[in-house]
Amino acid sequence: MPSKFKFTELGALVDWPRPGTPKVSVLEPVTQRFIKGVARITGITFVPVYTAIIAQGSAKAQMKACEKVVGTDDPDLALYQSKSSEIAKERREIMSKLQAHDQASDPNWSVRGAMGFQAFDNFAIAGDELVELGIIGIYHYIIVQACAVFETLADDLLRATKEMHPQHATDLGNLSTPERIRTVFREVFSEEQINKAAADPAIDTITACRDVIVNNAGWVDDDFVERAKEIETLSHFKKDALFAPNGHALVGLVQPVVSTCTNLLAAVDTWLDTHKA
Repeated sequence: MPSKFKFTELGALVDWPRPGTPKVSVLEPVTQRFIKGVARITGITFVPVYTAIIAQGSAKAQMKACEKVVGTDDPDLALYQSKSSEIAKERREIMSKLQAHDQASDPNWSVRGAMGFQAFDNFAIAGDELVELGIIGIYHYIIVQACAVFETLADDLLRATKEMHPQHATDLGNLSTPERIRTVFREVFSEEQINKAAADPAIDTITACRDVIVNNAGWVDDDFVERAKEIETLSHFKKDALFAPNGHALVGLVQPVVSTCTNLLAAVDTWLDTHKA
């Protein structure tokens, strides 16, 4: 039975097109900060994944160790206790050999992707409240981080533009809302591609999710219901319910934001390259 959390689908977030070296040097640190910000999103998905992989491997190694030391993979308690140190030593040796084998035989061992995500889905048993809340917490973190990536990139791009073109300076103020970010971008740039990227509705969608997570601990309120009623992927969430998207919905929220950020970075890079002082 597939997990209702659909953690497997988060593998889609791991493979994203990294931006290349920008045309203007002032955007090099901006690009690197953006890449690191997205890496925090993809990286957090691997924590439970590798926990699941290790748990599965450790459980199998424990059974093999018991069978080798005492002749059965399910010894009675007294027999297990009498041989526990030997069993633990054997288990560590088996785990070490398994890890060495995996690293030697699989060049992509550190990014197992679908196999690892499926391992976690197998451990995500519906009905265990603590497991469910933990997974939802991971999903909430990813949403908050995706918003932070966009806001940080927008601020960095505007400051880099100000550095190259002081005449375009404007009061950046608080860039914590999409509306404010778009207003400032329109004041600084007349380029259609730049403002089109900044106006992507995917930003409004994920911001609505971020706000209910940060401002109301993830519980759907009237503000979220009002903002989400025209958004197909969010309109089914009812007031006072816990905002708990599954992996499929989460990818649908985050991927467009990362793509928008990549497009925005490329558009500003092109503008700065063609408007060198």
